[in-house]
Amino acid sequence: MVTTASVLLAAVLSLTMSYAFTRMEWKLRGATMNMILIGMIIPIHATLLPTFILFKNAHMLDHPLSLIIPYTAFSIPISMFIISGFLETTPRAIEESAVIDGCGVYGMIFRIVLPIARPAIATVCVMNFISWWNEFIMANTYLTSEHLKTLPFSIMKFTGEYSSNYGAQFAVMTIIAVPSVLMYLLFTEQITKGITAGAVKG
Repeated sequence: MVTTASVLLAAVLSLTMSYAFTRMEWKLRGATMNMILIGMIIPIHATLLPTFILFKNAHMLDHPLSLIIPYTAFSIPISMFIISGFLETTPRAIEESAVIDGCGVYGMIFRIVLPIARPAIATVCVMNFISWWNEFIMANTYLTSEHLKTLPFSIMKFTGEYSSNYGAQFAVMTIIAVPSVLMYLLFTEQITKGITAGAVKG
């Protein structure tokens, strides 16, 4: 639930923001985009203590939102970078025709741009899924209730004080890795298109 919500929310926000940065003219567009892209160089675990204090004051610890919000926030910079690069290489003729036919901004994004940008969106979704599906440190810091703990916690169930069931641990790690492998295998072609589309212009 946490991974799916984070991936979908990051995809929608990145798509709409990329459209605003690549297709709309407004003041401070370049500065704002650069400020967001700076987030790519900030490790998510460097914000562990500040976000913990923030969520504690907001009474949001031990809640799925305490993971969904930072996961989504740290997914947006790289996702927007990939989608923006893809949109820069796509022609605007279809969008101009849609505007002439009376299509609004949201209709333009979700009915015209979304199908065109499917390779880039698939790329960012798979990348973010793999990152957050396996994330453990923030989940271990923010969650305490057993019913809220994410799947990587299951490995700890087979670790004892004096001995560990390594066979069960490796079995659990294999099961945890299956969704990531399947996601990559199913979307390999889309990922390749999404990553390479913004590399060459013209």
